[in-house]
Amino acid sequence: MYPHNNPSFREIEEQFAKDQGLPFQDALPEEEIRAVMQEQNIEYRKRTLTPIITLWAFLSQVLGQYSCKTATNNIVAFFASIGEFILLSDGAYCKGRKRLKEGFLSSLTHKVSNGLQEDLTEEQLWKGRRVKTIDGSSFIMTDTPENQEVYPQWRQKEGCGFPIARFAVMFCLCTGMVLEFY
Repeated sequence: MYPHNNPSFREIEEQFAKDQGLPFQDALPEEEIRAVMQEQNIEYRKRTLTPIITLWAFLSQVLGQYSCKTATNNIVAFFASIGEFILLSDGAYCKGRKRLKEGFLSSLTHKVSNGLQEDLTEEQLWKGRRVKTIDGSSFIMTDTPENQEVYPQWRQKEGCGFPIARFAVMFCLCTGMVLEFY
């Protein structure tokens, strides 16, 4: 199904984990992110920690299973690699991460995924078809009145326990990219 010269997910994951700085700047170019930001009418103040740098750090953090401290250090290393010295707190990075809007992340996911789908070759398809797979899971939410209202508690007495969010994700089997999420 895949040509033998394509790296495995584990090899890609290990490479990203070894990279200092923000390795997603090559995998997800700034122009693509800016195009989605423009579509979403996202504007931000001129600051060191832009949504683009925050996104690159966040993706590296998730893939590498890093702490916020490590993600912050990677941002500082990125700036050092381009000759700029910055001071950045973990709190500033975490606040920047919270400012990444769900709609922006969703649109960017669809744009990248659709772009990869268009580039699939016939030999990457299964009998000429794109194969999709669906998986789902759940996670416990913070116990706030807002979450209690939106997310149900499972088999518990009213007002007891934590709200549970459920989700499903549709993937492309060939690329592993998220096609839809619910």
